[in-house]
Amino acid sequence: MARILVAASCAALTALAACGPTAERSSAPAATLRSGIELENLDRTVRPQDDFFRYVNGTWLKNTQIPADKALWAPYMKMRDDTDAQVRAIIEQAAQDRGPAGSEAQQVGDLYASFMDEARAESLGAAPLASELTRIDLLADRREIPALMAHFSRLGVDSPWDGGVLPDAKESTRYIA
Repeated sequence: MARILVAASCAALTALAACGPTAERSSAPAATLRSGIELENLDRTVRPQDDFFRYVNGTWLKNTQIPADKALWAPYMKMRDDTDAQVRAIIEQAAQDRGPAGSEAQQVGDLYASFMDEARAESLGAAPLASELTRIDLLADRREIPALMAHFSRLGVDSPWDGGVLPDAKESTRYIA
């Protein structure tokens, strides 16, 4: 797996170098590239060989307050929360403005409005789920459960069991179910 990542990285860098500006193609100065490593988060009071995690993240850990409503906090979590707020604002704007008939804005707005219609959801109760609940009630044998779980999986309903393929914890060059 490591070889694949190294090869992919080399290929990407080669492609970037080949596509980038050259002295022949452009007289503009080359842009300075950043590494992506946030040097301001380094805690240079810690030797990297003693505690690399603290060396890399120490200043961020010292300066960052975990929000009261969170069990843990990291930059990607802040980015996710910020993105969720931005998406919500877009959706609420679509629900308010609706846009022309048939437009994506109108469709998103209608879907959001239907989701937020608590009075209608309360009046309908479990009626929209009646056929699925009947499907459960009609189970006659436990051997029918896998087919029911597969049906629900196709509908996007979680089940008590889930499967997937991940790298094998004991042999990183293999994948395992």
